[in-house]
Amino acid sequence: MEADSKQSCEQNQNERAAQAPFVFWFLLGLILVAIDQIAKFLSFHLKSDQVAGRFIWRQNFFNYRFAFSLPVPGMAMAVIYALVLGGFGWYAVTRWRLFGRLQSLAAVLILAGGLSNVAERAALGGVRDFLAIRLSAWTGYYNLADFYILAGIVLLLATPMLTKRSSY
Repeated sequence: MEADSKQSCEQNQNERAAQAPFVFWFLLGLILVAIDQIAKFLSFHLKSDQVAGRFIWRQNFFNYRFAFSLPVPGMAMAVIYALVLGGFGWYAVTRWRLFGRLQSLAAVLILAGGLSNVAERAALGGVRDFLAIRLSAWTGYYNLADFYILAGIVLLLATPMLTKRSSY
């Protein structure tokens, strides 16, 4: 058991030693924000409003509400965004040297998605969503930043399972 623990610890140290520098992850985050903003701009400036599909289609929707279209007052929304993004950002920056590649990617996805949507909300008063997804009677509207956040959370939660498997 002790040998497995020592091997896992050595693997984590080797992965951190091979970790790309912080600048790489920072630039990746900026590129993801740029891709999200370009996709939103193009979607809202294309002639056709809908590309039809049965469960997913492109439809422009300007979302003035909070996450998942919850009706939250503007000041409360700003406080929640500041606490969540600030808290997660602080956590990621202070623990960055301890992160492996998967955790770094997850953190970049979450922060890039969050910052892209928050900056857009601050500049435009809302978020441009352009992907409609229908599940039964419920339809939700999303953008790439929303998927970045979701993918980052899933990756962050799955990282312990993925790294444990690779250490055997």
